[in-house]
Amino acid sequence: MLAAIWLTSRCNLRCGYCYEGQFKSSSRISEQTIDSIVQYVLEHFNRLGDQKLYVNYHGGEPLLEFKTLQKITEKFEQALGDSVLFGTTTNGTLLNDEKIEYLSKHFHFSISVSLDGNRDTHDYYRRYSDGKGTYDRIIGQALKWLRIRPDLRARMTFNTVTVENLYHNIEHLVELGFNTIVPVPDYFDSNWDHREIRVLEEQLRCVAQLYHEKKSQNPRLRIGMVDGSDNHRLGTCDGGITTINIDPCGHIYPCTYVVGQDDYRIGHITTGIIRDQLEHFHQHSLMQNEDCTGCTRSFYCSSTRCKAVNQLLTGDCLIPSPVVCAIEHVKHRIYQTYSKV
Repeated sequence: MLAAIWLTSRCNLRCGYCYEGQFKSSSRISEQTIDSIVQYVLEHFNRLGDQKLYVNYHGGEPLLEFKTLQKITEKFEQALGDSVLFGTTTNGTLLNDEKIEYLSKHFHFSISVSLDGNRDTHDYYRRYSDGKGTYDRIIGQALKWLRIRPDLRARMTFNTVTVENLYHNIEHLVELGFNTIVPVPDYFDSNWDHREIRVLEEQLRCVAQLYHEKKSQNPRLRIGMVDGSDNHRLGTCDGGITTINIDPCGHIYPCTYVVGQDDYRIGHITTGIIRDQLEHFHQHSLMQNEDCTGCTRSFYCSSTRCKAVNQLLTGDCLIPSPVVCAIEHVKHRIYQTYSKV
């Protein structure tokens, strides 16, 4: 079971591409809510009878609430011992020796730092509210963390502005020593068109060549979109069942993309999940996209599985985003070309 706990909606950055907008709310988990969240997650976990609980901390910037993160982590460890694993993604600006030591010791599920590539690309979007870039603040601490935890992931967002430098930015992260690099397309960028998709394919072909060259030297190397890690059939949506998201106020949502949207709220930690609302959510998730009929990638594509993403991107839960579709086919062509290398 995966429980995503949103420690805060606050963020100390004003990233230009942030889908939450430039002016975020400032809600945070209160001291009184901590025990209720832990208790609810444990009850849900026990009802499922699962073997492992994965707790992933979200924000905003989760390290703004580091003390709360520690309290919740320690309560879960006391209750479940080795049966609970923790993960988080941080923008890296608040990292210091204390935080690096704690996260390295306690977090073994997934730890990521947001790095979009070299200084110029990273600082183009990832800035403080005064417009100052964050690369120089992050990089020293991130590399210190990487030496302690070689599995630290570099999560890099790219869009139509930065896609033409995707190869060089991934190469930069490889040269820095990252073993796991996760490039993530900004699907909310409205400027994707056929030209940018062609640029993306050209860039990914160069990335794939880099990956296969470096892989022989570093067997631990993983580069998303070209390493085949996402080339597997997707099951049906498990949102609200084996995956739950809890916001700072205790509201429950079925998936990460819809946290904060009232139409997708399915319950609260004090009252539990409302079955009718969960069933309503899954009625849509089980419906078929007419546009995907006959597509060879339909069982591999998030547009088939995740109707919430469709709703957010196209305004209709059964109409897939043409951008998601185009990028899925690009990844497949790259995989077919290089999978036997």
